[in-house]
Amino acid sequence: MARHLRTAVHCLTVPPSYHGRMIDTRAFPALSALGIFAIYAITMTIAEGFDARHLYSAAVNVAALFACFAIASAILDAIAPARRAPAARAGVHVILAILFTFGWYALVLAGFALGSGWLRDGVVARAFTENTMVWQLHYGAMMYAMLILYRAWRAERDARSIASPPPGSRPDVEPEHLLLRHGNEMIRISPDEIVRISGAGDYAEIVTRSARYMSTRSLDHFEDTLSPELLRVHRSHLVRLGAIERTEPAGNGRLQLHLVNRDTVTTSRDGGKRLRALVR
Repeated sequence: MARHLRTAVHCLTVPPSYHGRMIDTRAFPALSALGIFAIYAITMTIAEGFDARHLYSAAVNVAALFACFAIASAILDAIAPARRAPAARAGVHVILAILFTFGWYALVLAGFALGSGWLRDGVVARAFTENTMVWQLHYGAMMYAMLILYRAWRAERDARSIASPPPGSRPDVEPEHLLLRHGNEMIRISPDEIVRISGAGDYAEIVTRSARYMSTRSLDHFEDTLSPELLRVHRSHLVRLGAIERTEPAGNGRLQLHLVNRDTVTTSRDGGKRLRALVR
């Protein structure tokens, strides 16, 4: 849940422009929360004049919003709607948007009901006026849309950062080429042509954009001898970082990788951590 809370506080922050380098997002949570709190407090002050209660109202709105962000992020990671058919994906987002919107509204009402004397006088929740409620629900739908846009941006950023390691991470020497048997011929390929290498029983399958080759070498051998751009994302898969077009959550900390040859590979939890570590 802590990871989803970090996602929640990131999602309203405008991401810095990407220049092919790692992005330090450690300041995003505090800046996002502070910025949204300030917007609420200033808006209420302009509309109704300064009142210390406006600070409490702003805090309730922000806390409820970020709680909904965290819950929605956890659900989206678990069900991975991007892996479903377009119609099913749209249905999932419509249902989640409705739950997100009314969930935020309910949490805000609950927060306002917890006044200073709630232990003595009890909790009384009062609904918003009609116009205020419509605005709150409309704003909730907008916030869910922003969460989806943020997650799409983050997936693209992760894939681009993985595909473009920072300067100095590439080897100074030219990586060795592979000589592979293809039928009765011997084919020479460069590691830059490799999309992925997967375990296939006692063999390893080397996949390029246009062909597939079998080798009696083990995955460990290829991991040790080829370019550092080949990353172990699963016990049965090595993937070249530059061959990753995009990623999306696959649940339980795993990622689904979409590769340049239209193959997809699902990482293990550890493999997902290795990929995420490259863009943080």
